Amino acid sequence: MNVIHKNVLVQVQGKEVERNGVLLPEDEQVDERLGVVVRYGEGLPEDVKTILNAKPTVKYKEYFDGEATTIDGTDYIVMSYKSILIIL
Repeated sequence: MNVIHKNVLVQVQGKEVERNGVLLPEDEQVDERLGVVVRYGEGLPEDVKTILNAKPTVKYKEYFDGEATTIDGTDYIVMSYKSILIIL
């Protein structure tokens, strides 16, 4: 699986469904918009590639520039690297 251009492949971590050992009702579950960078395209700037080599956990925009997909039962997002807000 390859990523092209200035895109990154982020493995989605999912919603917070439990807090302090207590299951949260569905309406209180929060999507933190967190994920782990798995791969990135060749078009990224070199300084960004250096940071993403460590496969960091990132927080991304609510309305990211890309698309959600599922590969072998795992949820991913393919998005522009510019949709990453912070690296944790």
